[in-house]
Amino acid sequence: MVNLKERNLQPEWMDDPGIDPLDHAEALRGLQRINGLSRAASSLFAPIRALARRLPDRPLRVLDLACGGGDNTLALAELARREGLNIRFDGCDLSVQAVAVATGNAVARGLEANFSRPTPSAIRCQAATTSCSARCSSTISRPTTP
Repeated sequence: MVNLKERNLQPEWMDDPGIDPLDHAEALRGLQRINGLSRAASSLFAPIRALARRLPDRPLRVLDLACGGGDNTLALAELARREGLNIRFDGCDLSVQAVAVATGNAVARGLEANFSRPTPSAIRCQAATTSCSARCSSTISRPTTP
């Protein structure tokens, strides 16, 4: 039986530097379909919108951890743009290919979002200390505030 009270940390297949680029691209397309069908960004956006409205004089910054191809980051950026909210979206992922896909998707959609590939230790540090208003990860499907 699986014990859900304990975390079982395993390396992510998509973060493996030796992953076949075609397999990785296919996996990113699959995640894009799942993210679209599940409307994950909509559930993440409600508390982000509420925070932006509570702090209208301050631009917000949202960091999407393990952003993959940027699907949720860009969906959030689109929702914020439609509502005229002043929110900056950043995404980070360990995969160089995922960051490239996310950056290309942002350009193709005309959305402003920054994507980068920090080192694993930098991700832990950035998530703990960055001056962002909210952090989110579609792998946990909820925003977290610092």
